[in-house]
Amino acid sequence: MSCASETSVPGSDFSDISLIHLDLSSNKSDSTGNTTRANGTLLYYGVYNYTSGRQGTNTTQASIVMLNKPVTLRVVVRQLKETFGNGSYSVVISGFRSMMTFTGQITGDSIDYSPQSAFDSNNQLVTDAVRSFPNKTGEHVTVSVYQNPSGGKSNAKTSNSTYGTLIWSTTLKTAYEDIASGYIGTIDKNMANTSTNYAYYYCHNYSDGTTKSFTNSGWYLPSAGDWWDVTANLGSFSDAQKTTIKSNQTNTTSLGAYVITGLPSTYFDSFNTKLSAAGGDQIKLGSGAYYFWCASEIGGSYAVRVLFVSSYVYLNSDNKISGYNYVRAVLAY
Repeated sequence: MSCASETSVPGSDFSDISLIHLDLSSNKSDSTGNTTRANGTLLYYGVYNYTSGRQGTNTTQASIVMLNKPVTLRVVVRQLKETFGNGSYSVVISGFRSMMTFTGQITGDSIDYSPQSAFDSNNQLVTDAVRSFPNKTGEHVTVSVYQNPSGGKSNAKTSNSTYGTLIWSTTLKTAYEDIASGYIGTIDKNMANTSTNYAYYYCHNYSDGTTKSFTNSGWYLPSAGDWWDVTANLGSFSDAQKTTIKSNQTNTTSLGAYVITGLPSTYFDSFNTKLSAAGGDQIKLGSGAYYFWCASEIGGSYAVRVLFVSSYVYLNSDNKISGYNYVRAVLAY
């Protein structure tokens, strides 16, 4: 990821635009100018310095610094078509706040922007400019890129029959929202056709020894959102714990992060009973096979994994070439 910024100089207009460059073929970061850090990316906030140039009797020369706090931001995504193919793409920018006091305190609601975007002559996806107040100290700004096919598997977490493909899942929120990447990677992008794509390949070619008379997708590698739904719907949780899991669906904390903590060691007993009844292997919390690959990716070299420990469920990432994680296959019907 790289970021380019413009620097104001005396006499210039201070409506400069910061650019977030999402380069899918590199992982570099550089910046110039006055910046504030947001989720690993540097954003520019314009500064205009003015020194009075006319002096006369009974006057005092003054230097005035004016801060243009609202950032004007444009996102540029490189190598998108080359990496994920042609299609309709959209960008969502999350984490900025809606208000700022005269004393500089950031307040208001956390808001999402969905600017219009189009590919330029260099095949870069470029958004319209967004103008916003900064995020609060300690909070993060997340840029999510979605591919919007014309049809396919419906997303139960949206109000329509189309679905979005999350490119990077970097927070609890974006991990929960990604229930499509495993299905699309396996069924649409043929990731399972190559045996060296081990996680995809072994999930898709899994056989439980039964003939399925109902219409189904075939087995595939689950995304982080698929694992989230399995956990929330098949685990045994108190009402308070269910509330926590639900609230974390919109939590913008970066991975690794806890989906839920403070659990009794019996929270997966009911699920494991069902696994055994179906002839499957139980998930042994915190022992043996308890950490699993997700199809969701956190970056070019890292994928999300979910860990089931005796007192918590945790999402973090691991290098894609790591051989220390397990897989479980799912199917849609």
